[in-house]
Amino acid sequence: MQSYIKEYLTKDIPIKITPDLATQLIRMVVAFEIRDEHPLTLNSQMFGVHKFSFSSRDRQMFFDIIGYMESDVARVINNIPTINKKFKVVSDPFNVAIVYVAHLIIVSNISANLKHDATISILNYLQYKFIGSAVNWYFKYGTKYEIMQTVVESLSMKFDVRKSGSWKNVVVERSESISYDTKAHYTTLEKFDNDKYILYLITDTSTRIRSQLQIIATAYYEIRETNNYMLSHSSTTTLDGEKVLRERDGSFEMISSSVFHKTLFKSSFVDDRYVKMVQASVPRLNAGIIRRLLSAISDEARHQSETNDTMKIVKRRDGTEIYNGIETLIDHVIHVIYTTAIRNDKININSKIAVYTSTRNIFSAARTANQELINVRSSLEDIIKRTRISTRESTISGLSVCFALYVCLLSFGVL
Repeated sequence: MQSYIKEYLTKDIPIKITPDLATQLIRMVVAFEIRDEHPLTLNSQMFGVHKFSFSSRDRQMFFDIIGYMESDVARVINNIPTINKKFKVVSDPFNVAIVYVAHLIIVSNISANLKHDATISILNYLQYKFIGSAVNWYFKYGTKYEIMQTVVESLSMKFDVRKSGSWKNVVVERSESISYDTKAHYTTLEKFDNDKYILYLITDTSTRIRSQLQIIATAYYEIRETNNYMLSHSSTTTLDGEKVLRERDGSFEMISSSVFHKTLFKSSFVDDRYVKMVQASVPRLNAGIIRRLLSAISDEARHQSETNDTMKIVKRRDGTEIYNGIETLIDHVIHVIYTTAIRNDKININSKIAVYTSTRNIFSAARTANQELINVRSSLEDIIKRTRISTRESTISGLSVCFALYVCLLSFGVL
């Protein structure tokens, strides 16, 4: 066990923890939390919508309070053999000094309440620094509220921010865990005699924040890309709605025939760009299961084309129909999409984004009197269960919406 960090810091950066020093540290953190737009981020689940920054002045304020310059700590760190200077997170004087001071507070003689509040405060401060860095890295130009709201609502309850309700709660709970959970880093902070564990405490704290924000950022940009794609295409091209209105049957047949032909060639049918766009519209499902459904439908289509079953329909006793044939299924999906758009005066048939949004709405609706739509849903449920993609009702429902949206996207390349 190597303990150079404690030895070098204790010798060259001695700090006496007093009630006044602890109080100053607490006030420093409170001032940061209530500054500018910080409360709008910390007291919500949103990220990147409001300005949140951790500046060089915020770093300097901490060093001013403990009575040393950052360069003093940097010089000591440069001499510690167990700290790899190539790794910015563990060799950052601010990060090392924060955990060092947290250790000193924990073993100090100040009151228990003040000791707790001061420790949690400066560990929060460390996390605010990591969050500020991530904001600047992932969302340099900010985010749109509507898109970020969609991302947050799509997160599962496994995410800390969904469970805790706000970023402030996430940060505080993590600081409490670091300070007092014996299964986490409590022993490391209390004894401060194992360099490997001290450095891991720093990297672990950084990684836990950054990894969740990275997932959020990835989801954000995928949804934004989908929105931009739909908007740019709808503004530069048209669906030739007049032709659809004038030649309904011919247009439907042409579209469905073209889309079905694509299913026969999996490499061209399963397009990752379209999968990402569809997944962004149904964020509760992952891209993997959507690809599995598309692959299964492509396999089914190729098999049916060899046995001449692409148009097969099974009529049930209750009067409903199951479109077993993939060509027939696609034909009816196309028919539902465009007849609904045509009949609704509020939908601009010449706008791709309007037709796409309409498709999502009608296939997501809980109830419908449209018998053809009911048949399409039942048919999709049948193939999803038959190909063992899923048996969960919520997943089947989501995949049905995804398939309809995917067909809708493919249809845009025909008109």
